[in-house]
This record gives sequence, structure tokens and C-alpha cells, in this order.
Amino acid sequence: MKSQTIESLQRTEAGLRQKLDSLERQIEQSELSKAESGLYSSRIDEMSEMISSLQNQLADKNRTVKKQEQTIKDLRTTLQRELKVQTVPSEDGLDQTTNNTVTSSPALARKYDSYQQQHSQQNQAGVTSSSRTATNPAPAVLSLQTSSSNMVTVTSSSSSVPGSPHDAMLAHSTIVKRELDKDVNFLYLKHVVLKFMLSRESEAIQLIKAVSMLLNFSHQEQQLIKETLEWKMSWFGHRPPLGKGQTSKVIPPTL
Repeated sequence: MKSQTIESLQRTEAGLRQKLDSLERQIEQSELSKAESGLYSSRIDEMSEMISSLQNQLADKNRTVKKQEQTIKDLRTTLQRELKVQTVPSEDGLDQTTNNTVTSSPALARKYDSYQQQHSQQNQAGVTSSSRTATNPAPAVLSLQTSSSNMVTVTSSSSSVPGSPHDAMLAHSTIVKRELDKDVNFLYLKHVVLKFMLSRESEAIQLIKAVSMLLNFSHQEQQLIKETLEWKMSWFGHRPPLGKGQTSKVIPPTL
């Protein structure tokens, strides 16, 4: 009996030991799986943060690319429009053209000198005659030829007499204006200035050198125009100093 009881107890002990071993193995496996799950969760969090960061960078790059594409499109449109109007000159050709525009007008200069001498003689004769005889004042009518070939009549109610210095000045200004309307260099200057004033900022920057040469701007004035146009095109930045009061180079805004 005792031997049977001992054998049964030994079998029971062996079975319990097997169960204990299996439970210990299950505990170890559960702990390992828990550690692995924690590691996986941390890696998942890191990967999700990295993905969101890359998505934000991709969105920024897409916006930058779209902005650059729009800028290239605007520049291409501007270039095509300029090429339709005229051939874009090189910088050397532009300098040579503007220098010729500023310096080459000998015919107009000679005519101006001859008119000045002629009317100075008329002024002296008018002063001599007016000192001898006095006449009633008469209105002087000046006809100016506008750029659209319309005649605009301007009546001056001054107390000048025929042959007076005032009449000579009016006649002289009329002759000079007619000569300027026929002068090629003056017409080119008028065309460049008008185009500069009607262009957008990005187009006007290309005409700064031509306008500066034609109007004899200094380097500081040329740089001021360039900085002002760049400030108008930029989203940020400071406005260049344009002076204050009587020395201001801009018209103050109306309140």
C-alpha cells in the first residue's frame, strides 16, 4: 500500500512539475511578447512622426515649385510680348543707343542757336519800338500741335504788343516744339519713358539703364529706382529712403 501511495504521489509530483514548467514558459513568452509590443509601438510612433514630417516637407516643396512655375510663366509671357514689340537689344547695344540719343542731335542744336540769335535781335527791335510808341495791349494766340495732331488754341491775355519779347518767346517755343516732334532722338526718349511708366515692376527693371542714360540720372538715382521697384515686387523688406518734406522724391499720399 505504501509503495503504491508513493508511486501515485511521485506521478502527481511529476505532472505538477510539468505544469509548472509550462506555466513558466508561458510567463516568459508573455513577457517577451509584451517587450516586443512596446518596442514596436515606439517604432510605430517614430515612423508616424517621420511620415508626417516628410508630408509637410513635400507640401512645402510643391508650393515652392508651383510658385516658381508661375514666375517662369509670367517671365515667358513678358518676354514673348517684348519680342513681338521689338527685338530686345544687348546691354552694349543699349548703352550705345542711349549714348547716341543723348549726344547726337547737332541739327537741332544748330537750329536752336539760329532761332535764339534771330529772336534776340527781334527782342531788341521790339524794345526800341515800344519805347518810342505806346499801343493798346492785344491778346496773343498760340497754336500748339499736340501728339495726336490736334490743334489746341491757347489765348494769353497779357499786355504784350506785336514784336515784344513775349511774342518772340511764344514763337520760339512753338518752333522748338515742332522741331522736337520731328526729332528722332526725342521721339525715342518719349517712347522709352512712356513704356517705362506703363510697364509692370518686373518689366520696368529692364528699362532702368536706358531711362537713366537718356535722362542723365546719377548712379545713386539709378540705384534708388531699382531698389524701389524691387521693394514693390517683394513681399517683405523695407522701403528705400526717398526723402522727406521739400527734398522728398515721391508724391505724399492723400489723406
